[in-house]
Amino acid sequence: MCGIVGYTGKNEALPVVTGGLFALEYRGYDSSGVAVLCGGKTEIVKKTGKLENLMAALEKAQLKGTCGIGHTRWATHGEVTETNAHPHTVGKTVLVHNGIIENYVSVGKMTNTDFKSTTDTERACALFNELYERCGDGLQTITSACREFVGSYAFLVMFKDEPDIFYAVRNGCPLVVGTADGGFAACSDVAACDFGEYYKLSDGDVAKVTKDGISFFDKDGAPISKEALTPKKSFSAPDKCGFPHYMLKEMEEIPTVLKNTLEAHIKDGLPYFEGVEDEIFKNMNRLRIVGCGTAYHAGLVCEHISRRLTGIEGDIYIASEYRYSGHKLNKDDAVIFITQSGETADTLACIRMCRAQGAYTLGVVNVPTSTAVEECDGVILTHAGSEIAVASTKAYVTQLAALYLIVLKMSLVKGTLTEDEVRGLCGELLNGVCAESRLSDTDKITINRIAEKYSECRDMFYIGRGLDSVLCSEASLKLKEISYVHSEAYPSGELKHGTISLITEGVGVFAILTDERLYLKSIGNIEEAAARGGSVIALCKEGFCKDKNYDLIPCRISNDLFAPFAVAPRFQYFAYCMTIIKNLDPDKPRNLAKSVTVE
Repeated sequence: MCGIVGYTGKNEALPVVTGGLFALEYRGYDSSGVAVLCGGKTEIVKKTGKLENLMAALEKAQLKGTCGIGHTRWATHGEVTETNAHPHTVGKTVLVHNGIIENYVSVGKMTNTDFKSTTDTERACALFNELYERCGDGLQTITSACREFVGSYAFLVMFKDEPDIFYAVRNGCPLVVGTADGGFAACSDVAACDFGEYYKLSDGDVAKVTKDGISFFDKDGAPISKEALTPKKSFSAPDKCGFPHYMLKEMEEIPTVLKNTLEAHIKDGLPYFEGVEDEIFKNMNRLRIVGCGTAYHAGLVCEHISRRLTGIEGDIYIASEYRYSGHKLNKDDAVIFITQSGETADTLACIRMCRAQGAYTLGVVNVPTSTAVEECDGVILTHAGSEIAVASTKAYVTQLAALYLIVLKMSLVKGTLTEDEVRGLCGELLNGVCAESRLSDTDKITINRIAEKYSECRDMFYIGRGLDSVLCSEASLKLKEISYVHSEAYPSGELKHGTISLITEGVGVFAILTDERLYLKSIGNIEEAAARGGSVIALCKEGFCKDKNYDLIPCRISNDLFAPFAVAPRFQYFAYCMTIIKNLDPDKPRNLAKSVTVE
């Protein structure tokens, strides 16, 4: 989740390093810092808060040198302070770190260091330095130290006795190195630097990066070769395109990216997934899906749709729980993994666990160059494009599109729907759903007006039945993660089993109603909440709730089966409006990171 950048070459390091940090800013961070090595002396500048604070300090410091490393930190061990910010230095060693060293206490005891910070990273730095003082060789130090670490890491390490050189080493956290800006660079995301060509480090790989080139070694220090890759145009720096926030821009892109994803996986009017055999879907007698956060919520929708169209029920798992659950699989089982970044640590651990048991792993992934794409047996790429805002919007909708097509493929190969029925549903997705996902100016005015009314609300309950109940989980997450309004999601009928005691005057009740069959039951539950002082917002199918004194967000839904594609952009926009009214930053909510690469 942290951003790390390094550079060595013929040009000044600082512009490359800080430019990379700004490119990685969207990931989320609470402090930042850089270190530049020149003539055996290391200059370090660190600041808490936004990168602008660091840049102001750098203007005064005027760091000069052609070898440097930088970091944006998201606090794990230790509070947010300049002392705990990276880079860390002990003796002749300076480094930045993405990940968590789980055995940092025992690592610290291996050294005779008086620690200044409360971080795991400074303990690792001390061990690097202790070993370097003994052998005087950077590569040997790196490989020896990494044998002692338990946890995940991507390190960039400089030694003051080795000018114009830094080392890059990876275990569990993404890291790439390549040619850039008249020299060589390393980043935690290929999008952070303007690479000519780049190399992806695998777990255990070490790269020695000098001003003249890059050498690669395995975990024991033996030389290895790596395949050079060419960046795609999509790796260019993100642009808001005139929008005030990335989140708003990305919501506006939903109809387009939804269409892109559907067209990529519909061939001759039927679901098609290149490289994934029909037998995989035919043999799915249980739908197993693993994800985190928004991806997990997309999986819940998929399971609901699967029951309706195939009769097959599913097990939807939170990745951080599934990896320790003790579930046993075999070669006849298949598991679907949903991840926007393709670098989510818990999800990757589950992929490896399932593959080790012989199960088929199918990834639904947005980033084509990610670790999940490399490690899954089969991959279905979504086509959301670069998503910068921490709160997922367009990526969630494209995940839903891919999952719907998976269910339709299962229906076809298992014979629960005819080819004509599947073809018709694919046509509805392409020709109707994309339009229904678009927010009109009237929609925006209505939603913003309602958000203004509820802007002082401190508690919000999202309720619904059936598929609507599943959507409430994601709607609630959107509100809480960017507006900081406490919110919970419940099936409507579950309120009376305890939770209704929390509904009093002024509490918000956000009801989602799209299913004709469950409409009257849902209204009954909403009325129970309103009778206790709850203020009701109803995001509903056009024509619903007209005789009710609710704040209505109507949406056109031609087929209840596809309601999520109309509903999601509207509850996302409501969360966005609530955030803007509160003068908060929807792109970079506190304490959150875009790519969670630690457990």
